[in-house]
Amino acid sequence: MAAVSDPAARSPAARTVLVTGGARRLGREICLQFARAGWNVAMHYRRSASEAQALQHELDKLGCRAFLIAADLGEPDAAERVLSDCERQTGAPPDCIVNNASLFQADDALSATPAHLQTHWSINTATPLLLANGLARRLLARKQPAAGRYSVVHVLDQKVHNLNPDYFSYTVSKLALAQSVALQAQALAPWVRVCGLS
Repeated sequence: MAAVSDPAARSPAARTVLVTGGARRLGREICLQFARAGWNVAMHYRRSASEAQALQHELDKLGCRAFLIAADLGEPDAAERVLSDCERQTGAPPDCIVNNASLFQADDALSATPAHLQTHWSINTATPLLLANGLARRLLARKQPAAGRYSVVHVLDQKVHNLNPDYFSYTVSKLALAQSVALQAQALAPWVRVCGLS
């Protein structure tokens, strides 16, 4: 992305990106890069409130509008709640969603429990897919499915290409998401572009 260093040069109708898990580590860098490129940023976080608020101030200094969305992505209605909160704060559905948040708990094939698998599935697979589906539904309801304008990026992991047996539940959930990218891209075309990034 090309950087936009002059806040005064930004369009008041700048696009908005929703970044899940945006307060720390990779998510934080994603938020900063979008802000530098002239985007407004809706930053989701779960427990990292202080980090999210600090980053919001940093994004404000870059000249973008920054919004905070707190949610547990493991809850059944998480995707709908996050999208509703984003739209309430920004006034429109996001132009892009970066599904960066993930649960990463250590286990292996012998220690993985139904709860481990289900929790990783909910956060790492189901909610990202439901966020993309929900965006498409909102665009169609608003009768504004501009082909090519809206996009979703599912952040995957190098483990989907270099399998090893550690972090079993996490890896299974990321493999499922990776294999869903092409299917969801077909299902939501031409309204929403879907891609995976590993």
